[in-house]
Amino acid sequence: MSNLILVEGTLNTGISSVTYELCPTSSVSLEIILENFKSTADSVSKVTIGITGVNSVAKSEYTISSTISLSGNSSVTITYPDDFNAVTQF
Repeated sequence: MSNLILVEGTLNTGISSVTYELCPTSSVSLEIILENFKSTADSVSKVTIGITGVNSVAKSEYTISSTISLSGNSSVTITYPDDFNAVTQF
C-alpha cells in the first residue's frame, strides 16, 4: 500500500493537540491505493488492515469483491467498504 486516505471522520480541536478521530458510531470509508512495483503482472484478492490509535481496530484480513489484476508498474484505487465483501479477524 502506498497511500491511505480517510474519506470521513472528525477533527477534534477541543484538546491540547489536534487529533483526527474516527467515530465508532459513524461509518468511515477508506481509499486504498494498491501499487505493483514489479515489472511483471500480479493479482490481489485480499488486504490486511489494522488501525492503531484512540479508536484501534484489530488487524483483519479483508476479501476484495473481485480479484484485481495489476499489470507491471501500475496502481489501482479501491474503496473500503465498497470494494470488499468479507472480513476474517486474526
